[in-house]
Amino acid sequence: MKKLIFIAVLIFSSLCAYSEKIALFEIAVYDNEGKNVQTLKRVGSDIEKKLSDMWFDNRLSFETVSREKSGLVVSTFDALRVCRINDIQYAVYGYVKKTDVNYFAEIKIYDAASEKILYTVFESDDLKNYDRLINGISEKIAVYFIDMLEIKTEKQLEEEKHPLQFDLPFSLNYWAPLDDEWSKVLLGVIGVNAGIDFYPEFNVLIRNNRKIDFNFRFELGYKFGMGNPSYYSAFYHSVSAFAPAIMNWHLNDRNCLSFGFGPLYQFTTAQIEKKYEEPASFMQNEAGLGALFSYNYKLNEKWKLSFELEGDLYFTDKSFFVIKPKIGAVWNFYKKNRVLSTAMEENNAE
Repeated sequence: MKKLIFIAVLIFSSLCAYSEKIALFEIAVYDNEGKNVQTLKRVGSDIEKKLSDMWFDNRLSFETVSREKSGLVVSTFDALRVCRINDIQYAVYGYVKKTDVNYFAEIKIYDAASEKILYTVFESDDLKNYDRLINGISEKIAVYFIDMLEIKTEKQLEEEKHPLQFDLPFSLNYWAPLDDEWSKVLLGVIGVNAGIDFYPEFNVLIRNNRKIDFNFRFELGYKFGMGNPSYYSAFYHSVSAFAPAIMNWHLNDRNCLSFGFGPLYQFTTAQIEKKYEEPASFMQNEAGLGALFSYNYKLNEKWKLSFELEGDLYFTDKSFFVIKPKIGAVWNFYKKNRVLSTAMEENNAE
């Protein structure tokens, strides 16, 4: 149980840190006389809401830092001080001036690492078009970060094709039968698995600001179990094959959740030595269905860590339902070069 809790915490921590966070300090709003305009305190929250609705390929998120936590930020000295205290790299701050006829905004994007203002947004609009003012400020902030981080738009991603790809997944697992009768017989079962993942070429899907792709897996496994000495001596061996179709939901470039479902086959042998009886051997062919849920963390272009939960249901009278937690890795050994292949297609067309 402690190991499962540790893994859950590790996964949760990874998910929470999946994107670059940009701090939004309170935007000061004042009139011609330099007095605060209390009715426009929502400027910062409106900008955050607008930015949160925009597409950043899940690589960027914006979070407002309260006035109580940051104090009034009006200079690079203030921004650097607050960024260092709160461990912030990028911050947005500035002011909006409201005159008798219009709004004028000056918003700065600050980098605490270089201690420099990276970009200044200037925007103005008449008093009847507050929403258009917020849209203009937000879009200019978004365009800057999109260009800086080279984030592709939804349209660009949807026009792309997932390249032809082959991966090699392998994992270890340990589990115990859930069936009461089998749990008396077996102490537990350890297993190893290895397979191949095939990703065909297809257009990338975008749903709820998340990229989705699909792959097909063929996996072989071997399992070994020992009998419970308090019941009787036994040894359990099995060889299995699992062929799920898998949907991958990418939270960002590194974190991915996968769901799979498909047929499975298992050949099982068991040797049982009951007291006062002759040793007996049993063999059984089992077919069934398996479901897979996994979390993958991408280390680099070649390697991913995987944490999986597989459920197996066999269509035999004497079999048992199995839930197998698995930990492993995935190695990419082939990925078609889309740049090269596109150039070749253009040359062939000419």
